[in-house]
Amino acid sequence: MVFYILEGLVPLTDNSTGDLIKPKEIVRVKTYMSFLDYVISGVLGIITVTCQTVDVEVIR
Repeated sequence: MVFYILEGLVPLTDNSTGDLIKPKEIVRVKTYMSFLDYVISGVLGIITVTCQTVDVEVIR
């Protein structure tokens, strides 16, 4: 999960995938908002904090 403030302009947590991906790997990166992300963003949206889930899948 990656958290952002100011509606996604400033990351609060590490949003880098560099440590997840090795050189010359082919990967599929998917970012989405799960139900839990919507709940957290709904509660913390008052102070403009949102979150997203990031999945990294190695293809080859």
